[in-house]
Amino acid sequence: MTSAKHGKPMALPGFVSAILIVIVLYCGKPVLMPLALAVLFAFLLSPLVNLLHRCRLPRALAVVLVTLSVFTLLGILGWVIGREFSSLAARLPNYKDNIRHRIISFHQSSRGGVIGKLQDIRTTIAESNAAASASPGEGEVETKPEATKPNPAPSSGTASLPAPAQPTLDRPIPAVAVDQSSGWLNGALGTAGEGLGNAATVVVFVFFMLLRQHELRNRIMRLAGFRHVTAVTRAMDETGGRVGRYLLMQAIINGLYGITLAIGLYFIGLPYVVLWGVLASLFRFVPYVGPVVVAVLPSALALAVFPDWQHPLMVMALIALLELGTNMVLEPVLYGQSAGVSEFALLVAIVFWTWMWGGIGLVMATPMTVCFVVMARHVPSLEWVEILMGNNPKVRPWMVLYQRLLAGDEAEASGFLHAELRKKSPMEVLDETVLPAIALAKRESAQDRLSDEEEQLLHDAVLRVMAQALPELRSAAGLLNETPHTAGNIAVPANPTNRPLVLGWPLDAGADEAALHCFELMLPAGLDFEIVPGQRLTGELHAEIEARQPAALLISATPPGSHDTARLQLRRLRRQFPRLRIFIGRWGVPDDIAKAAPLLEAGATAVYTHMAAAEAGLAMLLRETAAVDLVSTSGAGSMAPSS
Repeated sequence: MTSAKHGKPMALPGFVSAILIVIVLYCGKPVLMPLALAVLFAFLLSPLVNLLHRCRLPRALAVVLVTLSVFTLLGILGWVIGREFSSLAARLPNYKDNIRHRIISFHQSSRGGVIGKLQDIRTTIAESNAAASASPGEGEVETKPEATKPNPAPSSGTASLPAPAQPTLDRPIPAVAVDQSSGWLNGALGTAGEGLGNAATVVVFVFFMLLRQHELRNRIMRLAGFRHVTAVTRAMDETGGRVGRYLLMQAIINGLYGITLAIGLYFIGLPYVVLWGVLASLFRFVPYVGPVVVAVLPSALALAVFPDWQHPLMVMALIALLELGTNMVLEPVLYGQSAGVSEFALLVAIVFWTWMWGGIGLVMATPMTVCFVVMARHVPSLEWVEILMGNNPKVRPWMVLYQRLLAGDEAEASGFLHAELRKKSPMEVLDETVLPAIALAKRESAQDRLSDEEEQLLHDAVLRVMAQALPELRSAAGLLNETPHTAGNIAVPANPTNRPLVLGWPLDAGADEAALHCFELMLPAGLDFEIVPGQRLTGELHAEIEARQPAALLISATPPGSHDTARLQLRRLRRQFPRLRIFIGRWGVPDDIAKAAPLLEAGATAVYTHMAAAEAGLAMLLRETAAVDLVSTSGAGSMAPSS
């Protein structure tokens, strides 16, 4: 299916493919989740296996040692966590007095404040409503309830006695309670069996992935084919390096964090320090949410365990210091670079994978998103993934300037331009930011996406923004000093009348005139530059050239639609002024000799696509003029008669 307007394939097949992928991920959770977890463990353990293998240990033995050591350690930690968690659940009722004391003290401290006043207002309103509902309204008669009459005796005249109650111990257990207990037990056993099965599957997958790592890589290369071998190789290397480095550094940082937290809590006196240390290491794998959970759980237990406020505050201070030290010291030193995913995209990915695969997806969200973004970076059809989810959208500066000016936000455009001037030279800002934005406005107007009035407003906004940045531009370029300058080793005459004159002629009254005004800011000292209005006829321009005798003429021909006009004007000018230097400015066009050749054949002295090159050409003209004036002056002095 194609679009009738543009003739390009519709996005429907890609949307359908995305929906199918989501369905497969959701329905294939029993198989895909252990496989994805195994891939992440393989990325994490592969550097250790390679290190042992480089130490002349057989690869199979290295894989066995690393796999058994890591998963045995994880199993022991899981067993310890289970025991401590069960003990904590059993001992929580013993802390109810402290919890009640905290609640009472909180109510007492808030009674005189804003919360207490709000509670008093709520109580007053509730009492008023209760009194209004209890009192009878006007015209209503308050009736007293009638006495309850005894139930009539049976017609037989004999009083029926209730059957004696059976002893409690002799009553049979209800079948509903038996069914509920059996269902709970079956559910618990099923969950435990499913978890053990997934764990065994992950261990087997990891073992074979590490053992057959090279074979799996060769199979993937064979599937990719020779046409995509370069892209696939780079994607695999970058994915393995980035994800493996991220997981290894994250494991080191989180392990150090958990050990330090457990030691600190032990000296403070908080129970179950192993539980909090392991949970802190695990939850810190979850961005943004994990550190909050790590801070809340031990602090809440400290409030429940200790009757004073000193120990809970010590726990909170310890967690705050660990977070600051980890975020400001360990992570910048050990990471070296970020995961390559934007923060907002990572939050979306966390929500998505948690919805797909639950808690395991919450932990795996970051590394799986990194894998997806890195792989998409090397696939041209998935470039949108890198743009939406990468940490660097790579928006070109001229697009930002054009977008802000088109939206009418000149303040932000001016701030952006000043920020660019702090990073680049003024001429680079003109060539890479301002001129492409002007050329884009002309292109959009030529394609009827902008009206002539909107294009003119945008050009006026460009000039206003440039006028605001004028002091910084001129000071950075050294143009604020009006004292005599030198061009190379040749002195430039300080007399303004001796300065070479350069005329600028815009072929278009909008884009070209704005470009020449921007170029005027960056002219080398010692030149006089005047812009001829673009509305003048060719005959009027020729008459002005004859009258002014300029050293050069700079014609601004911003694309699109100016190439043929510039070539026609060149032929006319060259016939009448054969020795005049005529420069053509094709701003915003890449250096293409095929397009510049017709203009050079028509009589152009040079064709410039960047203002830096045009400024260098005029500086050379200035040096040549200064050299000629110097020679003329010295010659006149030598020819003077001696007294």
